[in-house]
Amino acid sequence: RTDPCRRFVIGMTVENTSVRIWFCCRAAVLVSRAIDFNLHFSYFVRFIASLTFASEAEIGWDPTVERTALEANQFVYRITVHNSQTKKETIYITDKILSDFGAEAMRGRGTRVFRA
Repeated sequence: RTDPCRRFVIGMTVENTSVRIWFCCRAAVLVSRAIDFNLHFSYFVRFIASLTFASEAEIGWDPTVERTALEANQFVYRITVHNSQTKKETIYITDKILSDFGAEAMRGRGTRVFRA
């Protein structure tokens, strides 16, 4: 929720031999039933392999937003906007976050306002 480059998060929790898979985005938080990975190890292996071989966009990173570090704890973002009618793209480079109050909640709109 604190990184503008992230669209959603996929995670896994392990308790003893039980595994749960989690999905979290601005609209919802979803969790699977508990799976015993000693009995159903193929599900566990498939999940790990899927994450390992997935592209960055498939695991939640927004390919239209790129973060660049200026100094310690100071970043600028290159935001690419595609125009579907003209087939052109425009790149905006932010220099300041004006507001990210809406991004504080785990669920919700997550509105951020940048100066570019």
